[in-house]
Amino acid sequence: MPCPPSLQEVVSVLSQAFHGIGALFALQPFFYMLLGIVVGLAFGVAPGLGGITAMAILVPLTYKLDQTSAFALLIGAASAVAFGGSVSAILINTPGTNQNVATCLDGYPMTRRGEGRRAIGISATASALGGVIGAVVLLALIPVMHSIVLAFAPPEYFMLCLLGLTAIAGVSGKNMLKGLVMGGLGMLLSFVGYDPVTGTLRYTFNLLYLYDGIDIVAAVIGLFAVAEMISLMVEGQTIVSKNVVEKPGGLLEGVKDVFRHWWLFVRSSIIGTVIGIIPGVGGGTANVVAYSHAVQTSRHPERFGTGIPEGVIAPESANNASFGGALVPTVAFGIPGSEMCVVLLGAFMLHGLVPGPEMLKEHVDLVFQMAWGVVFANIIASLIGVALMSWLVKMCSVRVSLLAPSVIAIALLGAYATAGSVGDVVVALIFGVFGYWMKKLDYPRAPLMIGLVLGNLAEVNFHLSMQIYGPGFLFRPISLVILVAILVFAFGPYVQRMAGARRRASA
Repeated sequence: MPCPPSLQEVVSVLSQAFHGIGALFALQPFFYMLLGIVVGLAFGVAPGLGGITAMAILVPLTYKLDQTSAFALLIGAASAVAFGGSVSAILINTPGTNQNVATCLDGYPMTRRGEGRRAIGISATASALGGVIGAVVLLALIPVMHSIVLAFAPPEYFMLCLLGLTAIAGVSGKNMLKGLVMGGLGMLLSFVGYDPVTGTLRYTFNLLYLYDGIDIVAAVIGLFAVAEMISLMVEGQTIVSKNVVEKPGGLLEGVKDVFRHWWLFVRSSIIGTVIGIIPGVGGGTANVVAYSHAVQTSRHPERFGTGIPEGVIAPESANNASFGGALVPTVAFGIPGSEMCVVLLGAFMLHGLVPGPEMLKEHVDLVFQMAWGVVFANIIASLIGVALMSWLVKMCSVRVSLLAPSVIAIALLGAYATAGSVGDVVVALIFGVFGYWMKKLDYPRAPLMIGLVLGNLAEVNFHLSMQIYGPGFLFRPISLVILVAILVFAFGPYVQRMAGARRRASA
């Protein structure tokens, strides 16, 4: 096992941490972080767009930027999306992203009572402070993250890949089988191109473009950005057909509510951070789990769903805290901790960065800049969101005939700009049509992208594990722990449903 870091190493890391703040607040990176925050808020407020669409569009635009500015832009957008989604969830009962589903349950009833500003104040405060807690955990783990990574060999990386696939499929609920199928399809698509072990070509159909495999950025742009716009055009309506008039006052009262229920906020933030660290799960699960925890531990559970502050505090603190946690497996292992981190991995590749020991050793200053970016982006996003709340809500009533063509044009331009290849544009269009039909037939898209990202990594590490350790690699201590987690995620939903059916039958 690797030794813990020495005092000198800790002092060096702390020095780099403070240097990261200075680098982030240089004029150009700070400007791009603000730009990312505004984009993230806008895409969060507009239902059906979401953070992964914003990230997919922004990644190609970072090609000419330096690394600090590029990731300031992306981290700013990713950190702001969850709060932006809470605005539409609270005001119009429509979650802007899948991270805000539980927020509707009590946020919208508060709006109907004329307490919408109070609910927005709760969301802004809980989102900002929850995001700070998640980032603090990331900052605390950076000094020891390198030592932790060294404890992982190919078997552990392979098991983490399986955990990422199984976890995101397992939280699909009734669509678990569909999630597993899409994850498997994603892995098959990742095998296109040269075999990393034998060097032979696979599934290229003699097309020169496919020799290097499917471009992940182009696939993400198509599967999410283009697919969402196609879906909206087919519906032929505005994103949201009604406007909500917000009564004045109550914003400060919402801020006070978070501090009145401080212990619930802390517990929910911890839940969000832990769920974020689990590969492939993300803020959508954290949002629901934290809300369920608030109901189960409340002295008045019957009041949930009627519009109480606790019903907004728990989900909003959890979903923002989860992003800081999700960066831990993304940076340390190259395993996406959430859907947005899938796109972030594409950005790493675009800028020549390799997550894992190399990044933690050679680019730890950038990791600190990203962590500080999460801290300040959450705070600034909440301040901007509150100040521009009325303007942001208008995004929900923009005609699709104006919105969709603009987004598709920018998305396809972004796909082309990544490598200057028309083939990437074709890939984006193909994945866009395929993503639309996946959404229409209720097939989850996230497992497909996770499989596309993890497939090649899983294949390489499986071969290395078999060559070095043989089949016994499954019984290495860390591998065995991860295997147990995989089984829990895979069969947990079925066990819960069977137990619930038995309880209902006995009742």
